[in-house]
Amino acid sequence: MDLYHLPRLSNTPAWDIAINDLTFDAVIGKGHFGEVWKGSLNALSIAIKVIPANNIKEQTAFMQEVEVMKQIRNAYVLTLFG
Repeated sequence: MDLYHLPRLSNTPAWDIAINDLTFDAVIGKGHFGEVWKGSLNALSIAIKVIPANNIKEQTAFMQEVEVMKQIRNAYVLTLFG
């Protein structure tokens, strides 16, 4: 499977993934931005960050992280799918 060109599962913009396209299995950690879950997207095992909706400052910082992660392609760094 080409991990850089996953098929779109919903009618959403390129970096948006609809919540109902994800399967949440278990919490695997908690970080600065919220919880990290083990889950799946289209049968691919993934990590899912869940950001609290009530904290605008953390959401802004997370979006800055997303902009950086969208540019990174390295075997030693997790790939951002959306």
